[in-house]
Amino acid sequence: MGSRMKCGGIFTPEQIDELREELKRGNRPDESMDEREERAIEILNRRNVERVNNEVRIRTMRTRHQSKNGVLKGMPLASDSHRFQ
Repeated sequence: MGSRMKCGGIFTPEQIDELREELKRGNRPDESMDEREERAIEILNRRNVERVNNEVRIRTMRTRHQSKNGVLKGMPLASDSHRFQ
């Protein structure tokens, strides 16, 4: 279950904890509470995008590796390469 914060969006309890920690770490005296919350959400979103990009990159590398080894369904094995030349 997630919670809804003032800036919008639904966050998991883990994300709420990350936001809370980011708010503590990055307090700036000249910022309002709303600005602090918005900045923490932006930082969390940036981290999530980086995390997703890394997962996609890893998945792509695995797929390429598997396809080279003929592991993917329907892919010819290296030993069958003579048939296609």
